[in-house]
Amino acid sequence: MGKAKISFKYKLMLDIAMVIVLSLLFRKNTLGMAFHEIAGLIILAVFIIHVALNRSWVFVITRNLLSSKTTIRAKICWLIDCALVICFVLIGLSGILMSKVVFHFNVAGNWKTLHYFCAALALILAGAHLGMHGAVIGHSIARLFKKIPVKTVTVVFGVVSLVIIAFGAYSLTSTSFSRWITMPFESQSASPERMPVNFSEHTESEKPDATAESSTDAASGESSDAMQSGESSDAMQSGDNAMMAHGDKMQVQRTPGSMILGSLQTFIQFFSIMYFFAAITCVIDMVFMKKKKVS
Repeated sequence: MGKAKISFKYKLMLDIAMVIVLSLLFRKNTLGMAFHEIAGLIILAVFIIHVALNRSWVFVITRNLLSSKTTIRAKICWLIDCALVICFVLIGLSGILMSKVVFHFNVAGNWKTLHYFCAALALILAGAHLGMHGAVIGHSIARLFKKIPVKTVTVVFGVVSLVIIAFGAYSLTSTSFSRWITMPFESQSASPERMPVNFSEHTESEKPDATAESSTDAASGESSDAMQSGESSDAMQSGDNAMMAHGDKMQVQRTPGSMILGSLQTFIQFFSIMYFFAAITCVIDMVFMKKKKVS
């Protein structure tokens, strides 16, 4: 196996790991605040490595960005990647300034709005990034199943894609994604207590994170999204998770089963949203390339 193939293999593995971890970060209560902060820092470092591995392309496009020889498609890819880098940096910075486990900072400012908005925007941009590389990803998938007839792979991939896209469209409204992406544009007169404080959703798996936040949030008058929206306590999942109220504090016991199911649900929801935007971008890119060939 040549160096190019090895390099491609590791890049693909790195990209898959980034997508999985990024999706899991959108609901911090599933695996706890410690995982959310530590994994967030790790994925920021991994993203920097990802950019470094593709530095030759970045340098070439940056140097020739204003040149007429650089295609519009390459410039769009560059803009998407730059916006994604900015989003990751802002997510990391705001996350550090709000840290309750790793750094314990308490810096004044509306960092939550910046954190949630950039996270939602990063999901869109990550989808667009994947969509612009749809052809490469498609060839990679075909290579993995080269022993299976091409028509079979195409049909199965198409059906699976349609299911994921449909669920992604549904998840846009069934999760807090739409609220995060509109947060900077909402009226500033909204009560701070009504603003979301957790990456948790209006689903049955929603629970307040008690490992590092329960006492702080109780003292500041913050609560989970479910409590803020007036949902009844029976809307929260019972099952393996035992919730115990002690005055103003709430504690959650996580079991391996509930954590696995919660992680799977979180991944499916937010990966499908990312895939939704990837599919839209890929279709637009294909139409653009086809028109370019015709002309």
